[in-house]
Amino acid sequence: MDGADPVRQQGHLSDPPRSGPQAQPEAVETIKAKCKKNPTVHIYVADGLSSAAVAANIGDLLPAIMQGLESYKIDVGTPFFVKYGRVGVMDGSPS
Repeated sequence: MDGADPVRQQGHLSDPPRSGPQAQPEAVETIKAKCKKNPTVHIYVADGLSSAAVAANIGDLLPAIMQGLESYKIDVGTPFFVKYGRVGVMDGSPS
């Protein structure tokens, strides 16, 4: 072996996606039209690494997060879903 990390050669879950996070203009317009404007916290659900994990957990997790934030009087926006989303999707920066 040449000393290279075989996991890195094959790609790793923490590596940035090959094509950067670019929201389609139509998606941005939909979010602007349908979501609450200027909340303190925006919540979006993304299935970038595991849609099965999202499906298994979001039904319990999202209501608990929303309830917790609201109990502290934190203004929460309209939750939405991002297909194949990764961390950098909200700020438009490469992940």
